[in-house]
Amino acid sequence: MPNGEALIDVGGAIKYFLAEKKMTQGDLYRATGLERSYISRLVNNEFMYPRRETIEKIVKALDVSMDDFINRACKIVCDELRE
Repeated sequence: MPNGEALIDVGGAIKYFLAEKKMTQGDLYRATGLERSYISRLVNNEFMYPRRETIEKIVKALDVSMDDFINRACKIVCDELRE
């Protein structure tokens, strides 16, 4: 991991798919059973690497594949590095 920076942007991927699915963080909270504050902290990248089980709940609630979610999370970082 270069300079302690994240290799994936979990929060960015959540934001992207929430917007794509026209969902709110509240919708995600209700669909996953995760605490609202925890979802907010994920979206704001306060937790860079949440547990796999957490991501699986989020992916299921967003109705996207794990591959699509991880690819989006990686793409965000790659795009930022190119700028």
